[in-house]
Amino acid sequence: MKMFFLFLFHIALTFSSFGQDNYPIPKKNENSLFYIQHNNNHNTYIYEAKLIGSNFDVKNPVDSYRILYSEGGKRKSLTEIQKKMAYGLDIKKTGTNLFEMYLAVSKDVKLNLFLNGSGKPKVWVKIDNKKIILNRIFVQIKKGSNSLKPDVENVIFEGDDFVSGNKVKVIKKIK
Repeated sequence: MKMFFLFLFHIALTFSSFGQDNYPIPKKNENSLFYIQHNNNHNTYIYEAKLIGSNFDVKNPVDSYRILYSEGGKRKSLTEIQKKMAYGLDIKKTGTNLFEMYLAVSKDVKLNLFLNGSGKPKVWVKIDNKKIILNRIFVQIKKGSNSLKPDVENVIFEGDDFVSGNKVKVIKKIK
């Protein structure tokens, strides 16, 4: 799990507090899947489904980009380094409208892309034996951690329980 987030913050220069107060919530649309934030700054990495009609675009089922809140909320593409070492997705089709995905940084956490019963795109993940429809990942880095090799303290997965639909937050301590 630690490798999952090791390079997510390789470009960070300083680290701020561990709190999640006052973090912006990105605007959602019908194709929104999940987003990633961290305690370095408020910039956010967004993942949205790409559909052709009522099916995923088989060649490119997910669009990922970043919102630079530190620059007034400007939308920008991921850099090539971000795509290859951290926030990009490795995607494999596993069935009709079913995909297995991993963030570029690691194969530790499998993300499962699918269409729910209403035909809406979603991603589920299994963390600590809890199956969650993913909404947000928040990464807490220890204060004073080296910016090129950050020391991840916690990873928080937020979303809805796959079965009940209740809000779920799973905090994964990183050793």
